[in-house]
Formats: sequence, structure tokens, C-alpha cells
Amino acid sequence: MNAGGAALTTTLGNFSADQYFSGGSTASAASGVGIAGTSDPALYQSERTGSFTYALPVANGSYTVVLHFAELTFTRNNQRVFDVNAEGKKVLANYDIARKVGALTATTERLTVGVTDGALTLAFIAGKASVPKVSAIEVLSTSVQPCTLPAPSVTAPSAYCVGSTAALLSSHVTLSAGATLLIYPSATQGSPIPDFRPATTTAGTSTYYVAQVANGCESGRTAISVTVNSVAPPAVTSPLTYTQGATPAPLSSSVLLAAGGALRIYDGPSAGTALPATFQPPTSTVGSVTYYVAQVVNGCESNRQALVVTVTAGPTTPPTSSTYTITATYTTLPALRTASYALLKYNKRIGLQLTDDDGGKVDVTCIPQVLHGGTAANGVTYPGISYTDGTGRSLRPGFTFAVSTLINGQPGRDGAPNAAYATWAELQPLRAQRTIGFSNHSANHGPDYPATQLADADATFLQKLDLIPRTVTIPGGFPGFVAATIADAKKLAVISQGYGSNGESADGHFSEVRYLDKVSVPYDPPTILILTRYFLNQDWGAPARAWVDEKFQLATDEYNAGRRVMLSAFDHFPESQTANLAAFYAYVQNHPLNVGGDNVWFANLQEFAEYEEVKKKCPISAPVVSGNTLTWTIDKSALPSYSLYQDASLLIPAGGLQNVSVSGGDSFTANLATGLVNIAKLNAATLTATRAATGAVRSTSARTQATAAARPTPGETAAEVTIYPNPATKIATVAFTLPAAERYSVHLYNNKGVLVERIASGQGPAGAQYSYGISSSKLPAGTYMVHLVMGTTSKKFRLNVGP
Repeated sequence: MNAGGAALTTTLGNFSADQYFSGGSTASAASGVGIAGTSDPALYQSERTGSFTYALPVANGSYTVVLHFAELTFTRNNQRVFDVNAEGKKVLANYDIARKVGALTATTERLTVGVTDGALTLAFIAGKASVPKVSAIEVLSTSVQPCTLPAPSVTAPSAYCVGSTAALLSSHVTLSAGATLLIYPSATQGSPIPDFRPATTTAGTSTYYVAQVANGCESGRTAISVTVNSVAPPAVTSPLTYTQGATPAPLSSSVLLAAGGALRIYDGPSAGTALPATFQPPTSTVGSVTYYVAQVVNGCESNRQALVVTVTAGPTTPPTSSTYTITATYTTLPALRTASYALLKYNKRIGLQLTDDDGGKVDVTCIPQVLHGGTAANGVTYPGISYTDGTGRSLRPGFTFAVSTLINGQPGRDGAPNAAYATWAELQPLRAQRTIGFSNHSANHGPDYPATQLADADATFLQKLDLIPRTVTIPGGFPGFVAATIADAKKLAVISQGYGSNGESADGHFSEVRYLDKVSVPYDPPTILILTRYFLNQDWGAPARAWVDEKFQLATDEYNAGRRVMLSAFDHFPESQTANLAAFYAYVQNHPLNVGGDNVWFANLQEFAEYEEVKKKCPISAPVVSGNTLTWTIDKSALPSYSLYQDASLLIPAGGLQNVSVSGGDSFTANLATGLVNIAKLNAATLTATRAATGAVRSTSARTQATAAARPTPGETAAEVTIYPNPATKIATVAFTLPAAERYSVHLYNNKGVLVERIASGQGPAGAQYSYGISSSKLPAGTYMVHLVMGTTSKKFRLNVGP
């Protein structure tokens, strides 16, 4: 029956005119519109549409009903969606002609229907969109085989590799002449889907089903399977360790391949050209270099596996060098050939420096266990904290212990021992841990005679720990310690909790930056770092995390502006906070602003200060070109003999970088992909002090030899200045008049040139008169020098203190 049209003769037989319907209306295609997928287009150019029912008179029995459809109106999916019931049972649900074959294309649906009441009832019911329609209806005896179109032939595609590009599924299907391809996601259910390229992101096998339709007849479905293969990375032996200068085995000897696998060796974690399969790592330079290996099996290449080659120093130690030499080999020399220091060591985005004040017992029973692994005083065993140096080498975090010598074991400053504080014998083993640093926190943690306190503490550090700290942690914010630090040539940094609106310390030395936790260098000479720090107040839980959130955002903003920040915080750390300290490090390492979980440098204060010293005092030469190599030299001759950390982190051109070697350091690591080169050098500092036979500090001369002489002042003269001694009060008065509007200062030094006290400093107008008293009541007997500086003029005079 030709629905909505007149009787029609077709290749399928004779179709009667539209009859036996109730409801709906007729429609037809525009003149000249063709219908694809059929040799009888006229059968599909008319239709009954709307909500309607057919009641076809037939004998009771089983019939094959063929419904013919072609979408004449709509072109997109979901514009016509309807249901069909046969004999009261739903046989088509949410039927969408355009989704199945598209517009102006013939298609059919075959149904098996049983009739018991003498009438075959077909109801076309409106669904989710628009109204139903049908082009023609066939009612066939079940003994008739109306459709004989075979299923299409398929050729199974070759297996693909993970990440490759698959061919269109249709390229593996051969259709009969004039037939149209249908692709299904299941063997019997679902609507056809468009032609596509199978995904290759995941290994495995996926099965699809294809059919063909011609002249309104759809074939059965045939399965077509797509297989995606992945290859596991090869097993490696890593790290490999060679003695400097040894003959290395080919890298392939440390790689276990799968059966039939072919080796690929690379110098970076991604991209790049493979090195020869016979590659032997160079062993001329001490350090660690990471290579990457993969294997190719059945045409698929695996992910890359890191293989670290470490070269250790030979049995003879080379003489100390005043230079570092960095040699880089390239496939092609880069256009930009300069080398520069990373702003922060290891080229990290954020610096973090933590300090525990006063030398508490936790310095030996809790903090090292959290940092380096071990069982702490709270009974918990910690695995230790690890991060990398940007080249794959694992590091432990740095930490600073600010020790006050007379508090150490004597917290009441009266000689009474206290088990809450570590002894020098307990602190001594920490000297062997490279990441632990010590800071001078004064001798008696009091306000009197800052320079003498620092000198006394230095002498005790030298006697007990064989070191002199190059940093000062101001006790209690007392005035005078910044000036005393500036006057000590060995010192590089002084730090205290911020005082005033912008971190101004109590003695008027001002931090020039906007934030409390950044480095400031407002003084001349610029080798002194004036730092402030945040007080965590014995709670490393929520307050510490809030501080990290705020300061990491600050540091990120600075990093995005091309600057980097060293954040500093401290506490008088109680044992009860041990678990919170471990959680604090986990919070920092998992912080979303710690990009990649490995972009924070956990420094100790001296390590940080001496890295700044290296950057300022150790120039990097222009590169020397030889073939495809560039060689840079770092001149360390300006570093003092007592510098401890002589490390350097360099950024060299990375494009085409094949190999890096370094001489002059203890070791080095390199990342060929980023051009980061880390040079490690722990100097054997030259320090002396006069000691008695018992090992105790014998006299003031011992203290002065443990610190540096005062820095010379430009324009210094030997002119005498009149002083007015008062024997009754043991006070000497210094009086002077400013010849011009300028700054002035008065300092008192002992006969070894060590600063004893900062008497005064300020700025005044021309003609201003000043007088200052110097009390000798607390000074040991001896000769002292009073040093007066007015602008660029310097004068000094002697002061003798009798017994």
C-alpha cells in the first residue's frame, strides 16, 4: 500500500492506493526531489503524516510487516521522533529516520506480527518531536523471504599502537553495488552511528557491527573488531654508578627488553632523536645524568623509563679549584649562548626557610626525624621528606637551628641545666647533615653589648661544632644586632621577626620591601641581607597552613612578575607539634601553587645567604666555542676561605643539548631537557681560634679571632678627637659638630677591630652639635677605638680602660 498516494507499480511489486486509515493527512515531496538508497524513489515521495491508525483486513495468522520510511522534511537528528504500535504492542520506540539514514534516504523496518481478530492494526503515535509518518506498508506472508541482501564483507584492521591515528572504520568495509553503510555499536540493538576513527588512547579491543541497506532492504550485521596495543617500558637497572674515568658498559646492558623488542635511548623525557643503541655514558665528570630508554615491539614504542648514571670521584681527590668549568655539547650550537644563575637554587619558583630558635631538644629528637626519616620523641617513625633538585636527584629539606650559647643547656641563664634544651654533644652529629644549618642567636639572649655577644657565640660555635655561622638571628628584637652584624665581615645575613608596619627592626634598620618575608639589601656593602620572618607561635596546624596559602600566593605573583621570593618563618618548636610539622611539609608539597609538587626550595638560612654570595661574587664568563661545544667558567676567587656552601645552579641553553660535564665541584647534576646545571661544593672552611689546653675559650682574643675584623671605611684618617673622661663615673664623652648636613655614626671597637657597641647613628643639619657618653664600667681592661664617621669623613681615637 502506497501511504498518502495512488496505486503504484515498483520493482518490489504492485502497491495499492492509500486506504484503511483513520486520522492523519497526506503529504508529498517537492517536484524533482530524489530519494537515495532505492531504485523505486516514487514509493517514498508520498506519505501519511500526523497521528493515525491503519486497520488492514487480513486473515488471522502471522505476518511480516515492512514499513517504508524516508525523511522528506527534516535534516537533523531529534527533529522527528515517534513510536509505532502493532496489534497494541510497541514495536518502534523513539524512532528517528534522520538519525538512522539521514534525510531523503529510503529505509525499512521489518516486524513479525500475529493477528487474531481479522484486522492488522498499526498505530503511529506522536513522540518526542514533531509527528509520525510512513511512506508505504507491505504485509507479507511469513513464508515469503522478502529481503535477500547479504551482509557487507569486512577486513579486520591491523592492530594500532596507543596514541596513533586510526583509519576510518568504513575503509575496512566492502559494500554491494548501490548499497549504503550502516554502523552500529551493538549486534542487535541501537541506532546507526556516523563513520568514525576508532580511539587509540587506551589499549584493548573494541567490537562494532556493520550492515548495508539497498532498495529499502537492510542486511544482517557483521562484527568488525579494532585492537589497540600498548608496550610496557623496559626494565632498567638504575642508578648505574661508575668511578670517574672508568670505561662504562653500553647503556643497553642495563636494560631488559621484551621478546622481539628494539631499544631506543634518549637524552630527554619526551621528543628528541634517539641516541645510538650502542651508546656508552661518559664518565669523565663526577655527577649524575638522567637518560631515558624505551622499547619498540610490533611497531609500537613504549613510554620512556628514566635511567640515572652517576659518576663518583676516583680515589685521589683533585686539588681545590678556584673555578668551575662547565662544558656543554650540542647537536647544533644555539644562537643564544649565555649562561646565568637561577634566581633561586635548583631554579625553584618559591623559597622556604624555616628556623627553630634557642637550641631546644627537638633539634635532635624531632625535627631531623621528620626531615630525614627516623623515630621521633613522640614515638612515631617518619619516612622523611623528599624533593628533587630539578634534574631527578632526591634531596632532603633544609632547616636552620638558631642557637643561643648560654641558653643551650642553661635556659635560665644562671647555669641551671634543663633537659628541654639540646647539648653541644647532641648537636654535633647534625654538622654532618648537609641540609642542617646553624645561626648565631647571641651568647646570652639579652640586649647588652650585641657585638660582644655575637663574638662570644661565634667562639663557642667554633669550639663545639667546628664552624662559625655566617648568619645572625636577632634575639628578642633587641637593638644593635643589625649594626653588629654589618660590622662583621664574615656575616652575610641577619634576620628577626618584623617590627613596625613594614618589617622595621627595633634598632631602626629598615626592610625596604613591601612584604615581611622577602630579601632586602638596603645597605652598603650590599653583601648583608636584612631579613624578616613570620612567627608561627607554636602551632604548625591551621595557622601555618593559612600563612602558606597567603605567602605562596604572594610568591606566585612575584614569580609571574619575573621575581622570586624566599619566605621565612620560625618558632620555639614544642615536641607536641611534631606531627603537625610532618603534616605541614605534606601540605606544602601538595599545595596547588607548588606547581608539579616540586617547585619549592627548602633552604637553610646560611645555604640561602651563601647562594646569594655566589651569585654576586662569582662572575660567569662568556662561552668559549670549540666545534659543537660551549664552555663557561665561573670565577670563585672572590669567595672567602670560610664560605661553606659554594653551590651554583645555572641555566644554559637547552636546545640541542646532548651532554654536560663540570669540573671544580664536589659533584653536579644536569637536566638536558631544561638546561639546568646544579654544582655542589661544600667547602672545608678555614677557621682558627686560640684555645687553652682544655679546649675552652681562653680569652677575649679567642673570641675576636673567631670573627672578622671590622670592615675598613672609605676616607678613614688617623685624626684624634678630644674626649672628656670622667673617672668618677667611668664615662668618656665624645663631642663633635657636623660641618654639613649629613649622616653620622659613633662605634666602639676593641684592639682587634671587632665591634663592641654601636654608640649612636643618625642624620643632622650643618652646625649641629652632639655629645655621647661611653661607659667603661662593663668593659674589660684594655685599649679600645672610638670610630666617628661624618658623611665621607672618618676619624678615630683611642680609649684606654684600666683594671
